[in-house]
Amino acid sequence: MSEAEPPKWDVTEKDLKELRFLLANRFPTDWPVKWKRCAIPDGTWGDTELKVPRSKDKRPYILIRINKEMPLAMQWLIMLHEYAHARQQRGPRVEASRLEDHDGEWGVHEAQIWSEFGG
Repeated sequence: MSEAEPPKWDVTEKDLKELRFLLANRFPTDWPVKWKRCAIPDGTWGDTELKVPRSKDKRPYILIRINKEMPLAMQWLIMLHEYAHARQQRGPRVEASRLEDHDGEWGVHEAQIWSEFGG
């Protein structure tokens, strides 16, 4: 898979791993991103959250969770959506004051990411 290749309907685990690498290199974030593919309750497809460890020795990071129950091709699309949230993350104070999760800043990041990896 090359950077400009659109998502395939036969997405593999390897493709998802490579997408995480490509996103991090093409679209850096203010904090490191950790990915977790897991069962998420309440029918949620994915979410993104800035985690601030209690220990001052540990650095904050962005946790992106993707619902592992979704088909792999759908996980690809959810990863793009959630990574746009990671790109807009500005810290707890700014995020608490946001009026909408999907504001204009998020939309710009989503459009840039989608044009590169969404097909």
